[in-house]
Amino acid sequence: KDVKSFIEEEIKTSMFEKLKISCEELEKYDGIKRVIMLNRQYRMHPKMGTFVSKHFYEGKLENGLEEDKFDNRLKDLERKVFAWIDISNKYQEKKKNNSFYRNIEAKEIAEFIYKHIDSEEAKGKNFGIITFYSSQKDEIFKELANEENKAYKGQELIVIKDNNYTINDKYKLSNEEGINEKIRIGSVDAFQGMEFNFVCLSMVRSND
Repeated sequence: KDVKSFIEEEIKTSMFEKLKISCEELEKYDGIKRVIMLNRQYRMHPKMGTFVSKHFYEGKLENGLEEDKFDNRLKDLERKVFAWIDISNKYQEKKKNNSFYRNIEAKEIAEFIYKHIDSEEAKGKNFGIITFYSSQKDEIFKELANEENKAYKGQELIVIKDNNYTINDKYKLSNEEGINEKIRIGSVDAFQGMEFNFVCLSMVRSND
């Protein structure tokens, strides 16, 4: 094989899969079952990584990048890693098709996205909206298709309502350098293995 063919063949298998195969082969040899943990993360801001490490990985997860590699300049959120948006509990969650949703939360997220998605600070960066409930995902789509939530006159709708709700092509397939899609809305499972510059997590429910 030439070098190019060799490299193309090698990168088809992820590093984690190679480790798994290696451990399985060793187990066949000595009968010892091995557990693999990748102990360094490169996706999260160090403050976020440290929080996750402390509460879920017994402090064993290390941060691979310094803080200056994560640049947040969104207006009113400059340099912040986490931000909680306080929403009145006057409007409680409702249930539809055995799934929960909360309209006021979906509306707040839609207004936030419209405010920032076309800004200069968001150029080359993308947005993810994650929720635990399918009904809340539908509610977020509905509010992103609502003209009332737009930030300025003439702003394009992020979501178009036809027979179904679909993301506007302008935002679905981005031509901005460094990103393929400008926004994604979905459940936790839909975001497995993906990363976004800005993420809104819609909780819907709380015990407090």
